[in-house]
Amino acid sequence: MTTGLSAANDPTGALGSVSADEWNTYMQHFVPYENQLLQYATSNAVPQQAMTTAMGLQQGANAQGVGIAQRSMAQFDTTLNPEEAAAQKKSTGISNALSEVNAGNVAKDQAVANQMSILGTPATGITGAQ
Repeated sequence: MTTGLSAANDPTGALGSVSADEWNTYMQHFVPYENQLLQYATSNAVPQQAMTTAMGLQQGANAQGVGIAQRSMAQFDTTLNPEEAAAQKKSTGISNALSEVNAGNVAKDQAVANQMSILGTPATGITGAQ
């Protein structure tokens, strides 16, 4: 049975054509991003990478803090005796270690939370543990 409409004016044909175009657009433009999200969300390496990056950045910030303290003491022409210098070094070392571990833990927890939010909570098998 023919409707007397040409292919260009036939709504059924137009709908099929638009759907194919939409499908091609989806496959070309959206599927690659979806695949990247799935790869990120299911990778066990993501939390460890986030942790390593955060700890490195915190280590750099700690080194800058030590430099600032040294310049401040030099500005006021202050020197520490050996006992004070040892106490300051010990305190700074403990503080730096704690801040690096905290930065790593926060980054790992956030990466796991990001993965969970992509996959939908609760997702099994994503713990950030290596």
